[in-house]
Amino acid sequence: MDESTSKILHVEVVDVREVGGKSPNMEKLAFEKGLDFLMKEIKVTQIVTDGHTQIKALLKNCSMYDDVSHQIDIWHGAKNVVKKIAKVANTKENSDLRLWVPAIRNHFWYSSRTCGGNVLKLKSVWLSLLHHIVNEHDWILSVDGSVGKCDHGDLAQCDQNKAWLQKGSSAHNALRAIMVKKQFLNTLPYYKDFKHTGSLESFHNHMLMYASKRSSYSYHGFVTRMYLAAIDHNYHSDRAYDSTADGRPIYRAKFSKRSKQWAPQRVKVDKDFGYLPDLMRKIFLARQENEGHLSQRVLLTEGDSQNIVTKHSHCPKAKRGSPTCRV
Repeated sequence: MDESTSKILHVEVVDVREVGGKSPNMEKLAFEKGLDFLMKEIKVTQIVTDGHTQIKALLKNCSMYDDVSHQIDIWHGAKNVVKKIAKVANTKENSDLRLWVPAIRNHFWYSSRTCGGNVLKLKSVWLSLLHHIVNEHDWILSVDGSVGKCDHGDLAQCDQNKAWLQKGSSAHNALRAIMVKKQFLNTLPYYKDFKHTGSLESFHNHMLMYASKRSSYSYHGFVTRMYLAAIDHNYHSDRAYDSTADGRPIYRAKFSKRSKQWAPQRVKVDKDFGYLPDLMRKIFLARQENEGHLSQRVLLTEGDSQNIVTKHSHCPKAKRGSPTCRV
């Protein structure tokens, strides 16, 4: 997906047999094939992904992608750090930290959004939380060499419903250990540009309308359904928001599985599927220009999954349905 337009540029379908029956490796292979295809057509300057470790290693270690900046979805980064903090906050000695978990997640988002692409600034704003959380809003020096100070205004006007932590307490030390861990700080460059993959994940949900996980499909059937999902998405992604006769916006209630809360969401105008007549016309023209009958054998393309041999017939260990011998 192109970030600026939210349009699907390319769809890649991978068969599990292409990775020796190891499904965890499918995402990396599909990503690599798709990126290589796009780099032949356009100049790719930045890639935004989730926190997939195999893809991260691929972009970091392959010289082909040295000129491609890699950013990770900020939601995944916040989720990972909050998961660690929530775990220590659930212990008795660190229970005071529990109410701060949502605020810490928001602060991570804020640090990424306000750093302006500067990793040192991101680190400085992120670690400033260790001062704020103990009611210390001015300090001598920040990580980036500037005078330390919180960015918020007068706290007297804020609704503070959380107790400040005690400096040096068990909860404060546990939080510090997670926030300053070298392994985590080394990942901050992946969040300096405040990128997210929300639009792409929305398209993944849209794909389920065309190819439900509850059903099985042939390879060609599945590929066709993915193309139809992409056409539908690209045609309707720029729809305007709906409104009442007097111009007021229309909302619907949407439940978030992540936050376990209901939230208002603006409603867009209904889809009109205006591309269907032209698509049907092209299908009939293709059939008209095709020589042969409907039941003729179709030649397999180079990347067709049916070209993949699943087992050696001469191998004595290759039993029916067994993935012992794969190529």
